[in-house]
Amino acid sequence: MENKSPKLIIPPDTKIQFTFFSPSGEIIFKQSLANETLESIILPIHCPIEYERLEAVRIPLSKE
Repeated sequence: MENKSPKLIIPPDTKIQFTFFSPSGEIIFKQSLANETLESIILPIHCPIEYERLEAVRIPLSKE
């Protein structure tokens, strides 16, 4: 896959964990970002090398 600049939308009070995978299925890069604000954040993300797929998981922040 070409190096695209996908964008992640992180809703309020949410943590996003995203992972880039190589064509062979190995993890290239893994990162977590949290949004503790009251508004959504849109972030462009970039992987400097070729990747096959991108997966993102949303995790609600705990209200402790």
